[in-house]
Amino acid sequence: MLQERGAPKIPALPHEKMKEDPGLTEEERAWLSIVRRQVRSLRYGVVQIVVHNAQVVQIERTEKLRLDEALRLENEGSLRSMEGI
Repeated sequence: MLQERGAPKIPALPHEKMKEDPGLTEEERAWLSIVRRQVRSLRYGVVQIVVHNAQVVQIERTEKLRLDEALRLENEGSLRSMEGI
């Protein structure tokens, strides 16, 4: 399971333990896997799936940094410098 920057480990949901739909294409399995990794690695934020002509063409991830958590991490010495702020 992918974890970045101290993201909490999220337990598998009941439906994730089930076998994947055998009707999925290899491409569909690939983007579903990417979406799962992106969601699991976020603490706060948004994962968007962009579709064009019924095909997933892009996956966007926006990560939010909560100020109260950023200050706590900075005090613990585990937050890199916030450049550009």
